[in-house]
Amino acid sequence: MLQPVKKLIQKDPFLFSAIIAFLIFIILSINFSFTYSTDDFSYLARSHSVEGLTLESFSGYVSRLPIWAIFTWIGFSSHFYDYYHFAMSFWFFIFSLSFAYLVKEILSILKIQVNHENDKYLIPIVLIPFLLYPTHHEVLYWATDFAYVIGLSFLTLGLKSINPMLKIIFFTLSFLTSEMYVFPLFSILFIDTFFNRKSYQNLIIFIIVSLIYFTIRKLLIPFYGDYSVGSKLTSNFRIILGNIYATIAMNFGMHFYKTIWSLTIPYWITIAFPLFNFCKDIYQKSSRNLVVIALSIPGSFCFYWLMSYGAARALFGSQNFINALIVAALFFYLKSSTKKSFTHYLIPLVILAIFLTFSIRTFMIKDKNYQVIQVAKMEVREALNQCNNTCIDTIPYKNLPIYRDWVMHPDYWNHFVKWSKLSP
Repeated sequence: MLQPVKKLIQKDPFLFSAIIAFLIFIILSINFSFTYSTDDFSYLARSHSVEGLTLESFSGYVSRLPIWAIFTWIGFSSHFYDYYHFAMSFWFFIFSLSFAYLVKEILSILKIQVNHENDKYLIPIVLIPFLLYPTHHEVLYWATDFAYVIGLSFLTLGLKSINPMLKIIFFTLSFLTSEMYVFPLFSILFIDTFFNRKSYQNLIIFIIVSLIYFTIRKLLIPFYGDYSVGSKLTSNFRIILGNIYATIAMNFGMHFYKTIWSLTIPYWITIAFPLFNFCKDIYQKSSRNLVVIALSIPGSFCFYWLMSYGAARALFGSQNFINALIVAALFFYLKSSTKKSFTHYLIPLVILAIFLTFSIRTFMIKDKNYQVIQVAKMEVREALNQCNNTCIDTIPYKNLPIYRDWVMHPDYWNHFVKWSKLSP
């Protein structure tokens, strides 16, 4: 019975890690309910209406994020997202595969050899905890944001591709899913250029991809309208300082609309020594390469510093890039240790414990808010029954007791009311 498992671990420890992480996620989340949030109610209400949800409903988002818009439209209009937990699990599996192979590509770029015979158990030990990284909440636990995951898939496929044309196609699709992948890709290619002496190849590919990306966006504007990104940027120094702090907290901390330092500090302490040893080894080989990695990390999220509003989902790309680097560092540390002891393997176990603790905490918040939404939904239906549905546009907004989550905004109340009436 264990023979197929052993064969899979040896043949492809990255695939094995993704499958195990997915199974852990299913077991971990099965007893919790997850509520829809804000934008979800708009798409749900229209998908259940007589007119239905059309691609044109996404207006300027189609010209800005066409791949995200198409997948999100399909998810809601097909009513696939009506089965929230199933849809969330599906996208988590896509994420697991994408991140696992992203780590494989990062290891290759950093010239860290993976021996499938000697390292077949080490890869899952180090990788599985980070596949269960808990602060991707706005992408992995929010239906409107589920489709952002596909951008990570395209990014990974582009890195895996040997053919330059395929690289260009996949990288372009990644950018068209979200701008959140532009800077992380630049950081990855920046590292690759110096570590593997690719003088101009990466720069040429990035320029071509960027030109195609902006051309497609411009061509779509006459049909779907323009989404003004300029109005979302700021030059306010205080906001920029706040954003710099936010990028540190959300990229390196246990964050769910607030940084939980009681879990963040132990995490930093746990990874500090392996990261130090990794950096020390790189410095001894080439001080320039260490500078390259140091610059690539803030380079992957510096765009967020100029945003005029908070959006944790915008850091999904940089979080995965940084986590892939951390996994590579941990793998290198454990692999290169001459005297392996239980303490070495305790590091990924402690990280896993911290991540699972934070996940359960987040799931409990989600579940609590789900109950609040269900009560509100029943109250809305009762009010609609009393007025024979004539008051559907006049039911006043109710300030629900939502706990630390982006669930109900006044702008989406009317959509919530209509969804409460129309949904099965």
